[in-house]
Amino acid sequence: MNKPTVGISACLLGHCVRYNGEHKRHDWIVNEFGKQVDFVPICPEIEMGLGVPRKTLRLIIRDSQTRMVLNESGEDLTDLALSSSRRILSKLPRMDGYIFKKDSPSCGLSGVKLYTPDGNCGTGGTGIFSQEFRKSFAGIPVIEESDLNVLEAQAHFRNAVLKAAREHSTT
Repeated sequence: MNKPTVGISACLLGHCVRYNGEHKRHDWIVNEFGKQVDFVPICPEIEMGLGVPRKTLRLIIRDSQTRMVLNESGEDLTDLALSSSRRILSKLPRMDGYIFKKDSPSCGLSGVKLYTPDGNCGTGGTGIFSQEFRKSFAGIPVIEESDLNVLEAQAHFRNAVLKAAREHSTT
């Protein structure tokens, strides 16, 4: 069996793609899990053409819909984020799992800051790319990197990815 294929937010592998030109390298992911899987690094915001460094993004609720906007200007980038996400997803190989960056307006799975138009903030948002990913790859294991700081979560995710890879190899 080939190594499982795991998509991952590129910043978690040490790629300097974040808004501020930095990364969020996660040692366990790179040094341990990386020996067992083949990673497919993705930064949806780079794929949107936003560059590094870039203005920060936020999720807002507008007309009962979650929108992605530039933090300072309020320019709505939702359509660009959706089209870029769909383009990325259409090119991906079979996936056995995905590791998302917590709190990201693109990649956060849950609890992303969600602002009202008047600036009040809650934490009920989900990143635009992660929403689209879960639609396209329903049923495969997904996790945020912060959850992988717990040994039990590491083992559970690793086992789920290996199981998904075995299932994919028999179909």
